[in-house]
Amino acid sequence: MTPGAQRVWESPERLTDLAIWADWDLFGGMIESLRLHASQYGTIPIWNFTVCGGHPELADPQSWAWLWPSAFGYLLPANYALFAIWIAMTAVGCAALYRLLEGWTQSRLGAAVGATVFAFGGCFAARFNAGHVTYVFFHLVPVLMLWFERSLPRALAGAPPLRDAATGVLLSFLFMS
Repeated sequence: MTPGAQRVWESPERLTDLAIWADWDLFGGMIESLRLHASQYGTIPIWNFTVCGGHPELADPQSWAWLWPSAFGYLLPANYALFAIWIAMTAVGCAALYRLLEGWTQSRLGAAVGATVFAFGGCFAARFNAGHVTYVFFHLVPVLMLWFERSLPRALAGAPPLRDAATGVLLSFLFMS
């Protein structure tokens, strides 16, 4: 452990008062900046003075100012928002992969094991530990696969494509943004 560091769950301070190490701090600072701007000016920021002396908010590829994850950031304190989005996306990815694997294997146990290994295996755990928050959105890949698996038979059967196309565009937007 880094000198002067402590485990979050052993800290006498509240979670909102802690600066979480590694890249968690980068995202926590970004969320606090967004929350501060929204509370002081009542609007979403278009300019960010906290990075490199200032630049347009949309020029920062890691900024959530105009993207859907900002809902977590604007509604919750920074550290809670980061953990909430990680927990929510992990649950979504695990559930989607479970449904996908259950359909492929016809085995609830096999699907549960596969989804659990995917969601809680080494790749995401290592990225979580380093604070690489954007990796959590890769939990949407099984959602996209499940959507494709369910929409393809409907398309081949000649069903109107509007609903499936709109859902695919929405899911792709959620993943890419």
